[in-house]
Amino acid sequence: MRCNPSFCAILLGLAATIQGSSDLASNLKREATVASSFNPKNATLAEFNAHAREVALSRIGNSTVCNKDNVRVRKLFENLTSNERISYTDALKCLMDLPAKTPSDLAPGAKSRYDDWVVTHINQTLTIHLNANFLGWHRWYIWEMERALRSDCGYKGPFPYWDWTKTEKETFEKSEVFDGSATSLSGNGAPLNYTDSDVIVINSQYPNMEVVFPHGTGGGCVTNGPFANITVNLGPVGLALVGNKTDTSGAGYKYNPRCLKRDLTDEILHRYVNETSVLTLLRDSSDIWWFQTIMSGAWGSRDIGIHPGAHNSLGGDPGRDFWVSPGEPAFWAHHANIDRVWWMWQMLDPEVRAANVSTAVNGPITMYDLYEPHKNATIFDLQNLGWVAEAQEVALDNPIDLSKPDRWAQKNYKLPTLLRPVTEGLIFNHVDHRFCLSGAQISPRGRKTCRDGHQPCKYYVSAKKLAILADQCEIPKIIICICENIRLCSRSHPFSPRRCSQLTYCLYQSKMGVIATLKNNKVGAVVVSVFDWYPSEYPKEERKLLRKLDLAILSSAVSVSFITRQYTGSYTDSVFKFLGQQNITNAYVSGMREDLNAFGNELNYYVVAYNTAYVLGQIPLMTLQTKGKLGESDHGRAPFLLPSLQILWAVIAFCQSEIQHSWQLYILRALTGFLEASSFGGTHLILGSWFKNEELFKRAGVWFMGNSLGSMFSGYLQAAAYRNLNGVFGRAGWRWLFIVQGIITLPLAFLGFVVWPGLPTSPRRWYMTEEEHALALKRIPTVEKEGITWKTFKYTLSRPMWWICVSCYIFLCQAHYWTGYMALWLRHAGYSIELVNILPTFIDLLRAISSWLGTTLAGCLSLRGLWTFQASFVFFACIVLSIWTVPDGLKFVAFYFGGFSGMASPILYSWVNSTLKENYGERGLIISSMMTLGFCNQIWIPLFTFPTVEAPRFPNGYPAATVFEFTMWAILMGGVWYMKRWKTKHPDLEMRLAEPESLGQASGSESGETGITDAKGASKHVRSL
Repeated sequence: MRCNPSFCAILLGLAATIQGSSDLASNLKREATVASSFNPKNATLAEFNAHAREVALSRIGNSTVCNKDNVRVRKLFENLTSNERISYTDALKCLMDLPAKTPSDLAPGAKSRYDDWVVTHINQTLTIHLNANFLGWHRWYIWEMERALRSDCGYKGPFPYWDWTKTEKETFEKSEVFDGSATSLSGNGAPLNYTDSDVIVINSQYPNMEVVFPHGTGGGCVTNGPFANITVNLGPVGLALVGNKTDTSGAGYKYNPRCLKRDLTDEILHRYVNETSVLTLLRDSSDIWWFQTIMSGAWGSRDIGIHPGAHNSLGGDPGRDFWVSPGEPAFWAHHANIDRVWWMWQMLDPEVRAANVSTAVNGPITMYDLYEPHKNATIFDLQNLGWVAEAQEVALDNPIDLSKPDRWAQKNYKLPTLLRPVTEGLIFNHVDHRFCLSGAQISPRGRKTCRDGHQPCKYYVSAKKLAILADQCEIPKIIICICENIRLCSRSHPFSPRRCSQLTYCLYQSKMGVIATLKNNKVGAVVVSVFDWYPSEYPKEERKLLRKLDLAILSSAVSVSFITRQYTGSYTDSVFKFLGQQNITNAYVSGMREDLNAFGNELNYYVVAYNTAYVLGQIPLMTLQTKGKLGESDHGRAPFLLPSLQILWAVIAFCQSEIQHSWQLYILRALTGFLEASSFGGTHLILGSWFKNEELFKRAGVWFMGNSLGSMFSGYLQAAAYRNLNGVFGRAGWRWLFIVQGIITLPLAFLGFVVWPGLPTSPRRWYMTEEEHALALKRIPTVEKEGITWKTFKYTLSRPMWWICVSCYIFLCQAHYWTGYMALWLRHAGYSIELVNILPTFIDLLRAISSWLGTTLAGCLSLRGLWTFQASFVFFACIVLSIWTVPDGLKFVAFYFGGFSGMASPILYSWVNSTLKENYGERGLIISSMMTLGFCNQIWIPLFTFPTVEAPRFPNGYPAATVFEFTMWAILMGGVWYMKRWKTKHPDLEMRLAEPESLGQASGSESGETGITDAKGASKHVRSL
């Protein structure tokens, strides 16, 4: 079993639960040996630290999850290497560049991910200072910062702490932490003209509690070091200023950009944060109440304590602001040292100070118990970090991670916490402990609710799902047995939830944030399905792989469709090559008809030539993509079939600009159709081979939208060419259209050589690691890896999918053929050449939107409902145009309603891809058969339904399209229903497809690479919570 250090944490306070009694005895013996040689009365700080480390490591034992070899230790800032220091400050600045997660309507001033931490601190200041929550809450708080630096910004070095006592001895000016170099945390602020009477007074509003600070040597903006140019966005809320003044201009969460200011003051360090004060804290604090009180300061004595003393020694804005202090980058190293001192104190008697429920936490839950509710803190109180933490709230059952000096707060979060509803908002963390603390009862029968304090719990975890999560976290089964029998709504149950703490930390990793909230209602679930491309419950490796695939496949696929939409120019139904070519139509109405003397049915013949060759190229070229080395890859070389064809397309485009006779164009259009035959079906094949069903629909929608935008751009391009290039160098505007399109095509074609991935079974591409390629293969298991063979033909024709899809597609082709002929009506009605090219582009705009919506929503809404929705618009349009003698305004509406036909093809093809995902040979054959037979009928039927000589009325075409539309709708509606019944009647066949024997040898459990597969399998069940 491999250990991920970021998950390694076993609370030594829970040693009796997680380890056996014999292990506990041996651990306690080792602790006694270590403790016997240590005398705190005479120990230095370095000796306290060494002792704490020995005790902590001795309590780890022989755990395979967390041990001495994989513990990550925090380091003194000065002990970091120069590169580590720079990496750390760069990571902090990285968070300042990332977008905020806090909603702008709640905190307008939160502009960066870093600001999320500041907002949370402002919001909870009165409940996390000068009370029992201070130490535990800040331990979790800085740990979340450390995790964000590593996960979001790639920081790999140790998390540093600032030893104030070292700086106090050598002064700020000489400290490596604040010397202003590139390897420091920046230096002092620019000096201001202070006088001796310029002092800072805090707490003056409370009698006998005011404290007077001298001014420092700076006060202005920081001008050197890594944080010289950063912007502080939030606050001030309670900034102490010179002259007994307080700045509250930024109260709330206003946006108030300004520079970082410092006023480094050695005198404050000498007074409050010297080595003697820290040693006294460690030696004389008999319990947690005294420790946190001395650390935070005792009001009335004018002793502000170690924690505020270090903050105020930094001075400036926001370092001296009680509320906004995390805006000061030195905040994290300062609080890491507070955590270190607390940890050293705990290790003096860990069984009492860390592991004992009654003595680990003590005190009120608000600042000096001045605010409601007035109650003492317990380990069951929920803590909240707003949009900082992945889990919104945790209960600190035992808030101390004793085993690792680097991750003191990452363990022992209570299981019930994530099972209760989470409020998305800026709220104080003093949640009423009666609010169904234990969430809900774990029950193998399903959902149970409990009431505690008149508040129902809404979440539950079944025993089965609990076991799955346990497998993900590599937790002993005995722990699961204990957890299954806990009545989580009863704190008096003999099986304490503490015994499940190892499991609860794994649950803590699953987010209960905005996404989870949206998923709990129907509308929100649709929104999440459409826009959440990289679900947070996916493992990090899988999200990274998806981003790479999106950049590679979608960039190349959209480029291909963009090229072909202009070059080959299929116009109708957004993606189909078979419904006439957009650039041919644009050229035909922009002067080509006159130049070539093509006043008969030549436009139909251009389409016939293209479609005939397109049909002949379908299956041969698709076979090459699924089987041949041209379609996949040869010894790691890039799959070059599609990119090579695109380059030839560009050559054909240039040739079309030189034609003088219609017969020349017939030949070139035929070559165009053949070369383009594999682009549409091949792209569908690739999308369906790399993405799962819920991922496929979203991405196919973007690709289909690119098809329509290509057609739309062709109209604008032709209008621009006619207006600006007509007659240049003696060439007509329509000839320039082909030249410009050829120029656009070439660089986009070469992009395919670089990024096009081929099929998952191809050798991995340069932008994928070996682990990512293995993950891609495991994500989408395939049964048949030989591509299209004769066996594939026999097998496919014996199943109903081929007959349903092919017949539906044939009628779809005919039903939507007319949507490309608006330009003919406009030309006949006397509109200008520019308007004839521009007005039909709005059909493409509607087609782009509808194709994206249709494909994306098909992954989360009823497919038959979407199918009926699009068919109703097109059916209405066909009826209106069949009547014809209607006002021109209604004709415009009818033609534009034709844009809704863009939904049809995406829905149909996505259904094919999702239904036949396991077998890309069958899938490729069905897609190519649809294209082949669809185009076969496209060759001759339009000669009778839409002959050019009958334009623009087409008295036979529009009534026929009405019939075709209804038939197309009925076939798919019945087909979806029939396939559900068919799969029910053939479960054995479907099971063989879903569980191929070839996958057994590559399974994670047998190969030893369980991390990816286990994480992925568990993530599915996490999503179902």
